[in-house]
Formats: sequence, structure tokens, C-alpha cells
Amino acid sequence: MIGPFNTLATAINATITDSIVFRNGDTGIRASGLGVAVTITRSTIFANNVGVENNSATVRLGQNTIIGTWSARFGNVIQSYGDNPILGGPRAGSSALAVIATK
Repeated sequence: MIGPFNTLATAINATITDSIVFRNGDTGIRASGLGVAVTITRSTIFANNVGVENNSATVRLGQNTIIGTWSARFGNVIQSYGDNPILGGPRAGSSALAVIATK
């Protein structure tokens, strides 16, 4: 998928794999809403204002390259399998990435 991925509904499970998310005006990938789960694998996310944003959803990262910031504010968490090269850091007020175990 090339371009923004915005979810504003509930009960959605999405997977983004082998994708490039580049130069979106605001957020590259945004997951919003209780019951929304987005798993992002083997993708490159760069040149966005915010690379990945979690707003009351579940976001998991595995084997991605992220250049820029991420946002998980107000108690939200972005989960990482610990294998994502990230050049950048959290947006102001965001929590750190939560490392989760692979199964």
C-alpha cells in the first residue's frame, strides 16, 4: 500500500506488509479506535510528519524501517518485536515502544 492508512472505525484487523509509506502530508499510518488492530511488517515508513500513530488501537511493528517519529500518546502503546531500525524518536508526550516477544 502506498499512501496513508487511516482507520476511524471499530472491529478492524489490518495487516500492512512489504509496503512503502512515503511523504504523506501528516501521518503515514494512523490506527484509531477501540477494537482496531494494525500489524505492520517488512515495510519502510519515511518522510512523513509522523510515521506511525496509535490512537486507542493496537499497533504492532515487525521488521520495518522507520525514519521519523511515532506517536502513542494519552496512554496508548505501539508494540515492537524489537527488530525495527528506527531513525527518530517518539513525538513529544509519547510513550516508548513496548517490546513484545515473538511466538
